[in-house]
Formats: sequence, structure tokens, C-alpha cells
Amino acid sequence: MECPDWVEVEDAEVVDCLDFDPGMGEDAGDRVVFSDGASPSVVLGWGEVIYEVENDLVLQLYTDDAEPEFVAESTLLNTFVPTSWLSVSAPLEGGSYQFVLARTRADGATPEVWFGVIGGAERMLEREYDRSDGPDTVGPVAYGHEADGYATAVGAAYWETPQRPEVFSSLGPGRLLFELVDPMVVAPSAPLPEPAMVPGPVFTAVDGARTSFFGSPDVGPDGPEYRFFGTSAAAPAAAAVFALAREYAPGASAADLDELAARTAREMENPLEDAGVAYEDIVGAGLLDAAAILSYLPAGAVDGLTAQAGSDAVDLEWEPVPGATDIVVTLRGTDPDVAEDWTLEGDETSLRIEGLPAESTFAVEVAARNADGIAGPAASLSVATGRPAAPQTPSVGPAADALTSATEGGLVATPAVAEAGGTLTLSGLPAHTWLGAWFFSEPVWGGWLWTNAEGGASVRVPTSLAPGAHRLALTNADGTVRAWVAFEVAGSPAPAGPASLASSGGEGTAPGLLSLGALLAGAGLLLAAAGAWRRAPR
Repeated sequence: MECPDWVEVEDAEVVDCLDFDPGMGEDAGDRVVFSDGASPSVVLGWGEVIYEVENDLVLQLYTDDAEPEFVAESTLLNTFVPTSWLSVSAPLEGGSYQFVLARTRADGATPEVWFGVIGGAERMLEREYDRSDGPDTVGPVAYGHEADGYATAVGAAYWETPQRPEVFSSLGPGRLLFELVDPMVVAPSAPLPEPAMVPGPVFTAVDGARTSFFGSPDVGPDGPEYRFFGTSAAAPAAAAVFALAREYAPGASAADLDELAARTAREMENPLEDAGVAYEDIVGAGLLDAAAILSYLPAGAVDGLTAQAGSDAVDLEWEPVPGATDIVVTLRGTDPDVAEDWTLEGDETSLRIEGLPAESTFAVEVAARNADGIAGPAASLSVATGRPAAPQTPSVGPAADALTSATEGGLVATPAVAEAGGTLTLSGLPAHTWLGAWFFSEPVWGGWLWTNAEGGASVRVPTSLAPGAHRLALTNADGTVRAWVAFEVAGSPAPAGPASLASSGGEGTAPGLLSLGALLAGAGLLLAAAGAWRRAPR
């Protein structure tokens, strides 16, 4: 619209003025009421790309009198940047004023414009056009680097009252019209196909952190305390939380942390709710909660995992895992098939696993989980149980009458006919077990046998066993019969007779012979025995 006659810009020709009236009328002034002592600061921007500015705009402040008087005007920050700044240095008298936006150069199309009071807004009591209407939008807006869409915008809250945002904290959202400018290339960026809306602050962090020298000193119990305020202080506080989170969970991405920060943020107040400003446009998701973020990050890696194995147990130890809600220990084995899991408290650093089969190999994995059930990097190793020591050698063997069909036990011995001093291969036994070997008829100790994973073992046939039929009995450590099997010792057995020695004892044959020898003279015994052997074939 045409500017009023009283609008002038020093050293420039006024082309036209912005029409603030969203309706059918025209109004070159946006009237505002400031309280006494106000010193407003206003930023102005318009929708042209850096390095290709074709319009010059000047924001002015006048009194709202019949003959308006000039108060202040904006200054262009840079000729190739479409932004200017208006600052009122001398405090204003309370009363009515008006903003006017004049264009002094129009070499291109009329751009979108925006301006906002970023300093002294708390002393602005009224504004004529304070509601959105048609194409005109009135409300919170982010600008500058926090509105480029590639940074995490952070609002500020006073450290002693963190539930309420600071009055100077920037509001959102932002509006993008162009691609980002490459600072290394002096050239305008391309326009976006459609304007992009960038959310306002993602979350809010506290300001007022103590420093050793920077900021305004407050008087504390021990003297001056320097504290740093503003969104410029809140943003580093948020960065420190993110740095702590990355140290805690190095694999977490910036997007992961943004998502967690939003999900775990504390609820805050919305001081502009009555004015229709949305909660998220003021504080984002809410107040950044460092402890909550850490609790939902994947737990740290499990380090220092060690294992000490016995014959039937494994002792595991690992280093403490920061942030672990619980520890999950997994043990897997294929020979024999074993699959077990244990869930421990997050501060536990050891576990003893008992009842494992001997001489078996297992895969162990230990992982820590956070409160959300997300596991961090696990530690794993392979561990093998050993062979237990053999039991003590028994002084007596089992009785022959213990070798019954009920105790036969499915034992298989090969070959069925073995040489004295040779080897019997056994199968059909429990795996990984010590068993005592006894050869019958008169029990002859054959030693302790260790069975393998398939339930097999081997035993040497005593050289003292005579050719013929014998039995092998296997006993448990307590002396009870586990199983027995019949086999033969190769060779020609001696002829049968009243004094036959063909078997290894022959169910009491040898004791009867010794009784007979007690009644006869030695020479007569030998002659009678020789005569018996020689007569047996007839």
C-alpha cells in the first residue's frame, strides 16, 4: 500500500508500506502499547535468499499521535542478508506507539515478511493485530540457526524454577523457504518446492549454571557466584547431557538421543496457554531429564568376562556395568544339549552354574539390559568342564548273586571273544561317569573306567583270566552294580572234571580243590590230578 505522508527513511526513497490490516481495509501501522520504561528490541526478516537480496525493508517505530513522531528504525545487518534490527536505546514513556514497515528498494517480487519483539516484550501491554487472520499469522516463531531444521533447538528455564520457561526463551515453529546456504560457497541456495515448518524448541534445559568467571555474579554463602544465563547457557547444558549419554552408550546416535530426550522430558508449565500458544511451541517436549535419558539408553557393554570351570560347575565373573537394570546370562551346549538362561539384578557381577555334565563345552553370553529392556553389547566365551577325580579303589567287589537280569542294564561289550590282556570296548553306559570294572567268577579288579559323551568306555582284560566264559560287572562309586555283560576269553579251556580250573574260579570250584588238598598228601594230589587230566578224553 502507499505509505502515509509522515513516513520517511533517511537517504532512501520510500516505495510502499506493508498493509497490516488482514481484511478489506488498509492500515500502514500496527499499534502497540508499552508500559513506562520499555526498551523494545525487534528483529525483522523477509523471504529472500542470502546473496540474492532484491528488496530493502525498514521497520520503524512512531508515536501514535495525530502527527506521529519518529522514535527508531531498523538497521540492515548486512547488504546480502535479508535481516535488520530495531533497538530502542532510551526507555520509552508508557503509551501507544505504532510499527511501520517501509520498502525502499523493490527489484524483485514482494517477499513474505516477519518481525518479532525479542527484547522488552514483557512491557508490551497491547497490540492492535494480535491474532492470526487469513494469510497473516501472529504467534510464536523461531528464527536463525535454531530454525534451520538441522540443529536441536533448546529452550531455557531458570535453574531454581525449572518447571517454568524463561521469558526470553525463543518460541517456535520456524518457517523455511530455501535450502541451507553453504558458508564455503558465496552463492544463493535454491528455493524449497514448498515452505517447510520446523518445530520450535525440541526440549528445554536449565540455564544459570555456575562458572568460574563468566556471567553475572550473584552473592552466595561463600562469596560471589558467577552464573551463565540465557538459551546460550541452556544449549551447552543440554550438550553436556548428550555428551554424558554418548559416553554412557557410545553407539547411541544423535537421533536416538533426541528421541529419548523428548520421550523422557519432564512436564513444564505453559505460561502462554491463555494466549493460545501451544505447549510444544514454548518448551518443546518439556524439561530435559538427564537421569531419565541414561535409564533408557542401552546398558553399557559387559567387560572382563572370565570363567573358572570344575567338573560339574562353572564360575562366571564380569565387571560392573553402569546403568544396568538387569543382567542376562545365557549358557548353551550341544553335547549334551543344554540351554539355560538366568536373569540377575543389574549390580551383580558373578554367577555360579552347577549341575553341568563333565567334559562338556558350553557357550556363555552375558549382556546387560536397561529399564526399557534394551541390551547393550554382550560378552561371550567358551568354557569346558573337566573330568572329576576317580573314586577310591574298593577293597571288595560285588557279590556274584548281584549279577541278575535286573542289573544287566543293557551293557554291550565287543568283541564277544577277547584275548587275555586285550581290550573290551563297552557301550550302553551313562555319559561322563566313573564306573568300577570287576571280572567274574571270582571278582578280579579291572580298575576305574571313565565313560565318554556317547556312554562308551574300554577296559583291559586281565592276563590272569583263563580261556572260557566270564562276566564283566560295572559298579557305581558306591559299589552297587550298574550293569554287567558276559564274554569269553579266547583259547582252549581245560577239560571239565572234579578239579577243573578252566574258569576263573568256577563258582566255588577252586575252594573245593583246596579243601581236597588239605586231606591228601602233596605227591598223591599231583598224581591224582595228572591221572584225571589224562583220563578225561576216554
